[in-house]
Amino acid sequence: MNAFTANQIELNGKVERRTFGNQWERGDLDNSQVESGVEGSEGIAPVGEYMVINWPRYHQYNFLTSTVQTGVSTIPFEASEADNRFGDSLNRDHVYGGNASRSEHWVEINSLRYNFPADTFSEIVVEGGEGFDTLNAWGTGGDDSVKAERNTLELKELVPNGNEPNYTMTFYGMEDTTTRYTGGNDDVTLFDRENAADHFFSDLNSDSVTSAILYGLDNSYRNAVVGFPNVYAERESTGPGDRGDVAIMRSGPTGGDTMEIKTDEAIMTYNDGRSSTALGYDTVHTYSDNGRDTVNITDTPRDDTFYADQRVNHTNDNGANRKGFAFLFNTNNTLFFAGGYHSANSTAGSGNDTAILYDDVTQDQFTVTPTSIRMVGANNRFDNSATGFENNYGYSETDQDTATYLDSSGNDLFVVGSNNAWMEYAGGVTSYVTGFYDTTANSTVGGIDTASMFDTPFNDSITTYANSARVDLRQGLTGTTWLRGYTVDAFESVFASSPLGGDDIAILDPLGQSVVTDDGWS
Repeated sequence: MNAFTANQIELNGKVERRTFGNQWERGDLDNSQVESGVEGSEGIAPVGEYMVINWPRYHQYNFLTSTVQTGVSTIPFEASEADNRFGDSLNRDHVYGGNASRSEHWVEINSLRYNFPADTFSEIVVEGGEGFDTLNAWGTGGDDSVKAERNTLELKELVPNGNEPNYTMTFYGMEDTTTRYTGGNDDVTLFDRENAADHFFSDLNSDSVTSAILYGLDNSYRNAVVGFPNVYAERESTGPGDRGDVAIMRSGPTGGDTMEIKTDEAIMTYNDGRSSTALGYDTVHTYSDNGRDTVNITDTPRDDTFYADQRVNHTNDNGANRKGFAFLFNTNNTLFFAGGYHSANSTAGSGNDTAILYDDVTQDQFTVTPTSIRMVGANNRFDNSATGFENNYGYSETDQDTATYLDSSGNDLFVVGSNNAWMEYAGGVTSYVTGFYDTTANSTVGGIDTASMFDTPFNDSITTYANSARVDLRQGLTGTTWLRGYTVDAFESVFASSPLGGDDIAILDPLGQSVVTDDGWS
């Protein structure tokens, strides 16, 4: 584009020497005049036509484009088949041409910068056209709105500067956009596509800079935001073509972050209050980069399963080796996955839900209540729990773990087998333990609780004490190896059965816990 003098105007691609008065030379625009056509010394600019007005300013050429019909400033850089790079700013603190007395907006295309007086223009529009176009954008430093949807980015000033109008910059046809935070309380939302697979990724890096990216798996677009305190990603549809939509959210490097996952909403809150939110995603993957973070997962209205396992290491996206993982899933394609968290917790509501917790290789403690289960590692290496699930399972694969049951206020039933035990609570919840070295069930809250204890094929023993009974189940024909121990404390009724044989021994204190045994105990 040529550099024109102040009184040359390009009208729909044709250069004409028209003078529309000094208002154009000053760069001032009266929207009320534009809506009805602008009258100058040589005629009227027709409503609806595009004008490019060029005049020297600060020893640079400022290219101003106006849509006469609407009073919207438009930059007609379109239909380019080349790969373009765009940069823009709504930053009123930006100083251009050495003149700091008047703030400006600017758009830079392939190193050529176009500047716009901040008190004159309410909207700037850029068309990317063909090719793979890249945009780098900055806000005003005040309160802005950033909205990115596929190949479109809109930057909007939310709070005007004094008497200036609110400003909007809109970019169309951009394949790769990056918007950077410059201050203020900004509203940032990234939108995915309908019926197409997109991934949302958010992170807080080692330099404490937040970043988030929403991109298409077909590489048709990529929208990134950097440094913003709060970012939202919104999934707009859940059709068959959206099955590949995934939100991937990582914690920060220092610990103390909290990830909340529930139906239609996943929020990563960093320890300094910044956050990243994914809305509408039924597949969420989250990773703890430091192993000292917490993830809380709420179930869906369907029948869900929550699974937390500390036996295996999980490698996060940075290649770091973190202990354990957890996930919640159902048959409706919901999958919430969390890797490397110190604490993974899940809460159930409606549906017939199941929770499964595994230990690690250290001496762990498993606790069961009428409404929850919890597995805690030695020295607080990890802390996982599930609350409100109808069916609960705790698994131990070492010979050091212990389990403790607490009763309810109703009539509960505790059952002991050779390698497992379970409590059937009066409220309908059943909680199982398998493989624990030592298990204790307490009857202290209320109700009339019953314990039924069964032997192994080998030589077992049951012993009563003042207010408790303990069965030691052994393995091997010699009966010399202790397999598992189960203690019931303050139960109203205790039954010991020996249907599997072996030389079982009952050591009963006549003043201790009352136990009813069958003939298999000697």
